Amino acid sequence: MPMMMSEEEICREFRLAASKTKQLQILADENVCTKKEIAEILIRNGEEGVPKWYTNPPKEKPKKEAPAPALTRCSVAEELAKLVEGRAVRSYSVSGKLVDGRMVWLIELETEM
Repeated sequence: MPMMMSEEEICREFRLAASKTKQLQILADENVCTKKEIAEILIRNGEEGVPKWYTNPPKEKPKKEAPAPALTRCSVAEELAKLVEGRAVRSYSVSGKLVDGRMVWLIELETEM
């Protein structure tokens, strides 16, 4: 939707305002848009006094890596089958321990060459 006021009128109204922060909301209401859109117009036209939180948007937080999907019995068996590649398993041992709140499993296989 186009603005009700021209960019020049928005800048003039902002420049003459006693309270720049309040004027942003007033201009946004009058033009049926967001305060951010008004701030972008003001910055684009070189107006001073735009609150810093409009000119310096918060930095995005780095996204955390998603945890690895839990292995099911079936997928564990499939992974083990890939490891032994058809060789006969002589013996195996399984042990597990808690590390940083997660269970870590160690599976040792002895296979025939």
